[in-house]
Parts: sequence; C-alpha cells; structure tokens
Amino acid sequence: MICYTPKEVADRWKCSAAHVRKMIDNGELPAFRAGGKLLRVPESALQEYERCQNTSSSVSVEAGPSPSIKEGSASAVASLNAAMRRERQRSSAESSRTRSAR
Repeated sequence: MICYTPKEVADRWKCSAAHVRKMIDNGELPAFRAGGKLLRVPESALQEYERCQNTSSSVSVEAGPSPSIKEGSASAVASLNAAMRRERQRSSAESSRTRSAR
C-alpha cells in the first residue's frame, strides 16, 4: 500500500502541511497513524478525494490555474480551493453561532 505524509500531500496540492493535517482532523481526508504517531494518507484515499472534487459540479476556481501549473496539478489546485472554501464557510458559520450564543 502506497501512503503519503501530510507534507507530501501538501507538496502535491501546493498548500501547507498544516492545512492537510486540518483536513485530516476535520475528517475531510482519511488518514491513519503509523506506529501510533505518524500520520499517513493512503494513496487510494487521496485519489478518491481528488476524484470526488473533480466530479463536483459546484467546484469553480475564480482565477484559474497559472499557465505554469502542469495539467495534473490544476485539478489538485481546484480540489484544494474547493476544500478551503468549504472550510472558510464552516468556520464563518461556527463564529456566527458563537457570537449569537453570548
């Protein structure tokens, strides 16, 4: 079984390893702990996540990828942008609930 570290996933998606770990913590990206400590993302989970992001009709990238990004990376960027958009919406909703509860 091929597995990736959060850093390797981040390099692939052109984002930070902290963002990948946050996605894992939020349950958006399946992962497991090797040896009880080291996070690993199975290749099958990574491919499934990317496939689901690529087939979603609601995914749109406002600015689009730069011409220097390889074709395979463009879909990863679109997936990451969609995930980041969902996270911002979730965080905003949580902040609103917290403020109204005070």
